Order: sequence, then C-alpha cells, then structure tokens
Amino acid sequence: MAENGEQIPELSISGNAPLYRKPEPLNFAQHGKLGLKTTPDTMLSFLKGASYLPCVAAEFAHLSRFYPIVFAGENYMPIAVTGLKEGQNVFVREDGTYEPHHYVPGYARRYPFIFANNPEQGQSVVCLDRAHEAIGENPDIPFFNGEEPTDYLKRTIEFLHVFERDRIETDKLVAFLRELDLFGDMQSDYSTRGPDGNVTVNARVATFRGVPEEKMRELKPEQLQELHKRGYLALIYAHQISLLNWSNLLHRSVERGFVELPTGEQKTEEPIAQA
Repeated sequence: MAENGEQIPELSISGNAPLYRKPEPLNFAQHGKLGLKTTPDTMLSFLKGASYLPCVAAEFAHLSRFYPIVFAGENYMPIAVTGLKEGQNVFVREDGTYEPHHYVPGYARRYPFIFANNPEQGQSVVCLDRAHEAIGENPDIPFFNGEEPTDYLKRTIEFLHVFERDRIETDKLVAFLRELDLFGDMQSDYSTRGPDGNVTVNARVATFRGVPEEKMRELKPEQLQELHKRGYLALIYAHQISLLNWSNLLHRSVERGFVELPTGEQKTEEPIAQA
C-alpha cells in the first residue's frame, strides 16, 4: 500500500494478469472513501466472462474436483478452465452468483487487489483495479475506517502475501517439470457408444498442454524420487485427475446453451476449446 499521496513512477505486475484493467497503487488519499458496493451473493459476478483463471499449485487438490487444470502460454502458467469458449464461465449463474459448494480460485478471491513490483524501491505495492465496477463511494464493504485499513482490507493484504508465496512456489514447480521435459500436447474427446457397442469420437472438446502419463512412465527412478521429495508427485496427480472435468465442462456448456453436441454420425475436427 502506498503512502498518502506518494507517487510511484513505474509498477510491474508479475506474469499475465487477466481481469485487471486499470491497477493503481492503493492509498488513503485517493481511495479513502471507496470500497465494494456489492453483496456477498454477487461478489463473484465479475467472473461471468472469465473462461479461465490462473491458479497456484497449493490449490490443485481443491481445484481438481471441479475444473480442468492445464498449463498455458509461453510461461506454462497453470490455469483452471471455467468455460470452453472465450467470454464464457459456466460456473457463474444468470443472477451473478457462483455455483454453490464449488471451490473458487484464490486469484479470483483476491480481486480487485494485486501486488505490483516497484523496481525503484525493490518492494511490492498493493494495487487495486480501479476499473472494477463494484468499487465506489458509500460502499457496503469499505477499504478504510478513518485513515486505517478496515479488517476486510487487512485480511485481503494478508491473503495477497500468501498468494504471492504460493505463486513463487508454483513457478518453481513449473520450472522443474520443464527441466524434466514432462509437458506435452494433450486432448480431450467427446465420444458416444452406438447400438453395436462401438465407440465413436464425435468431437474434440479441447487441446491443451499438460503432463501425459506416458511422460511419467519414462522417468528414471531417481527423477521420480526427486519429484516425491519436493512434493510434486501429488500435484501432478491432481492435475491429471482434474482432466476428467472436461466432460463436466462440456455438459455444463450444453446445459447453458453455449455449445451444441454433435449427434449420430456427426463429427467435428476442430476442438471446441484450445487452452
């Protein structure tokens, strides 16, 4: 958090930062009267158009129950896929509420706040996305009480520190998996079984980058031992198990009218989603 009226000339946010459109340093002079004009039921409505969310390794076990976890972009950033088409999130309902009893990635729970690096001072600065529609005066959840941060803001800043530590550990995981050449191109298909019992692949649901089982089988014993020692084996397994959720994502998309399933002899060559 910046001091009152302090000018921070240059800030940089580590990695790709979806959702954030206008991050600016948080300080009382500019934001003392602001807060979130929202209710707990609709606090996640801003995710309606987010078809994926970055995630950290510490969340893989929780995420694997609901979302496919894949590795995207040139930095192999792990993401939880929430929709098959850009601009679609099948977990945000029409009334703006999130599907109950579903784990919400920490990336979304910290929004509209984020850490940005201040190269001149060699430290991180708390920023908020001033473009977030829920930020305004006379808020339901204020950022400040007088000139002091509210308990809500204090808890949020504590969470930012935890998330940043987890992000750094996730970068280490990705770097080590790349060192072992464990990533590969993968795909998920939608298939049907005909009256004759034969299985027909009707559609390619997604193409994506992940850790294929074949790559794991090629590892040497000492490499497996090192993965286990670092706690990475469980994370890889959580990622692989999460890929079962492509079918859940597909059927949710069909229920919402976002995509149509091919029927009978129909086949589609192009994947519905590319992550």
